[in-house]
Amino acid sequence: MVEGVEIAEGTREYRAPRFAFGDVAQARQRAVETAYEARVRQDVDARLGELRREFRYDPQGYEAKAQEVVSGFIQGAPPEFAVAVESYAQTKSRDGLSWVADQRAARDEQETVQALGVRIATLDERVIALASQPGGTEKPEYIEALAERAALQDQRATNPAFLYSDEQRAVDDDKLDNAVLGASVSRSAIEAYADGGKGQVGYAAATRFLNEEVLNGEAFKDLQPEARQRIYRDAMGQLRDYAAVDREERRAEEQAEREARAARRETVGDYRLRILLGEVTEADILADDSLTDTDKAGLVNSARAQVRRQQADARTTTALEKANAREIYGGFRDQAQAGTLTQSELADALNSGLITQGQATTLRTLNDRTLKPVVEDVLAPVRDAAKAPGRSIRGNAAAMVVAEEAAAQFVRANPDLTLEQRLAGGRAIAERVLGGAAQGRPQTQQNVNTERTAQLSALSAERTRRQQQGRPMSTAEYNRRRTEILHGN
Repeated sequence: MVEGVEIAEGTREYRAPRFAFGDVAQARQRAVETAYEARVRQDVDARLGELRREFRYDPQGYEAKAQEVVSGFIQGAPPEFAVAVESYAQTKSRDGLSWVADQRAARDEQETVQALGVRIATLDERVIALASQPGGTEKPEYIEALAERAALQDQRATNPAFLYSDEQRAVDDDKLDNAVLGASVSRSAIEAYADGGKGQVGYAAATRFLNEEVLNGEAFKDLQPEARQRIYRDAMGQLRDYAAVDREERRAEEQAEREARAARRETVGDYRLRILLGEVTEADILADDSLTDTDKAGLVNSARAQVRRQQADARTTTALEKANAREIYGGFRDQAQAGTLTQSELADALNSGLITQGQATTLRTLNDRTLKPVVEDVLAPVRDAAKAPGRSIRGNAAAMVVAEEAAAQFVRANPDLTLEQRLAGGRAIAERVLGGAAQGRPQTQQNVNTERTAQLSALSAERTRRQQQGRPMSTAEYNRRRTEILHGN
């Protein structure tokens, strides 16, 4: 075995050769011993360096493991070197422990500084948020947050470990004060917007308030011009954002109101048709909670007027005339229910006295109701084409009027159309009226038609099932849901 072969972690076996005589022998002996000490010290430095990296932030773990390593070096050293090895290894172990302890302290200090900064930032946000609320600066939460922040600022300023000067504290405190002032100003501007009636009038009132109070008011005269400008800009930004959100909310409310009015008009229109057809009574009208009192009053008057018209007709006709009139009217009614009654036929019948004005109104309403869902089927591809990029329904209002009339003529001229035929006719009308805008949609028309057909079939099945269960679906609901399916809503 050669000199320096390892026998355990951190130790080496020493087997120095012995020289028999003379100064040369002593010189060689000292050279061997010096080399051994150098190698042991190199091994101690390397092993303790590994421990420093492994236990960088764990002084206790480093100390325990280092003692094991030092003991191994001492036990593996020859007796004549044990003292020297122990002295060197213990010194290096203590140096390593001091370094690890410093690393842990530096990390703990950094984490403390970060945690303190995060907490103060959170308190700043809370204080600013409360200041932006009406009466927020008077709330207990506001006072508590300021007190906690002041205590933390005291710790940072008085503890040398934080390296936080009084000057830096003054700067940070001023920033918070200005932010609180800005939040308060923004809140006042938004209140001026609301008090002014919102919209453009309210926005003008809020802008006037900011100009008069912030830029030119006595309350801000002690601030530097740059500070006043910054507060003004921030408040204007808050005001613009608030006004934009308010504008969108009001648009949504107005849209909801328009939809509600449209639904109510459709419901009332359905009732008026049923009155003409004799399918509804005053009791039915009064029991419907979806109708307003005004709607109920109007419908009740219409129902009573229809009764009076029917009574008048009954008094002025003979039994034979009544029979003939019923037969003639029945034929026209069958046509209207099938959607094949044209406007010219209706006008001729009225002018020739075959039907009364009231019957003509009933037939026209019934015919339109029958045709409406079919016409909507035909118009579905037209509306899809009008939504294509670069086009708008509003911008093509005249074209849409032409398309609607073309769709009505197409339906009257082609009774018993399948859904596929209706959609095909609609695509042809779109090509003719909108100039080819029906092409280029990402979803194929075949897929659209298949999906719509399935949805319409499900809707029809539901309507039949509800009729059988004694809770029929109203015409208004059926038409609304049918329109939603056709328009992809």
